[in-house]
Amino acid sequence: DETVTAGVVISWTGQGGQVTKGSPISLVVSTGKPQVTVPDVHAETFAQAQTALAGVGLTALEVDQFNDAPAGQVISTAPANPAVVVVGTQVTVTVSKGPDLVTVPSVTGLGVQSATALEESKGLTVNAVVGSPDRPVTASSPAAGARVERGSAVRLYTS
Repeated sequence: DETVTAGVVISWTGQGGQVTKGSPISLVVSTGKPQVTVPDVHAETFAQAQTALAGVGLTALEVDQFNDAPAGQVISTAPANPAVVVVGTQVTVTVSKGPDLVTVPSVTGLGVQSATALEESKGLTVNAVVGSPDRPVTASSPAAGARVERGSAVRLYTS
């Protein structure tokens, strides 16, 4: 029953009237709200996941997160399949925003210390300096403008 707590009597034979002494009485006892299994919606779009969840009486809440999976693809749910939940439960659907990419900044002409600080401010790390650390930076690898994953290493070159 949608409103009666599990274990509570909903109705019985002869309810509201009289029955003969010794007559059998049938009880209808609530098992509580109906339950369903959370469907597996991994690798689907949020719209597909939302439709699948609604099909079994669940609601969907989208949460986006950077992930190596393609952007727009469902990467997880909470509760996760094959959890059994009460009809009407809200399921958090985590959708990939794709990899967390940043653009390598131009550091040409900067000193190594300034170039390193700029790279780190963009979420990158400097793993090597090729050439004299006292000279200005002439290039980087990956090159300025490249899109790389946050946390990637950059090599600086000086003259």
